[in-house]
Amino acid sequence: MDVPELGNFSSSGGFSNHSSRPSYRVAAVEEYLERYVPSHPFYEGNVDVNMTGGLYNRAGRGYSDVSAKWSTVACIYGRHRIPLVW
Repeated sequence: MDVPELGNFSSSGGFSNHSSRPSYRVAAVEEYLERYVPSHPFYEGNVDVNMTGGLYNRAGRGYSDVSAKWSTVACIYGRHRIPLVW
């Protein structure tokens, strides 16, 4: 049986449910939220994440996704490795 290999690349930027926003990050995160204005529903503070309709904690520590920015992802097709550079 010939089954193609499948892969997934995921990153990890977002907002923490466990860490509060340090004072040196407040201005940067607030500016980001003012400029970007995500359309996804959010929640704020310490809530039961299973009971909220929000997708992220807007009041949590914001952390950047720098891992994907400099990532080189390889696509494997058969036995050939095809590098994809972003």
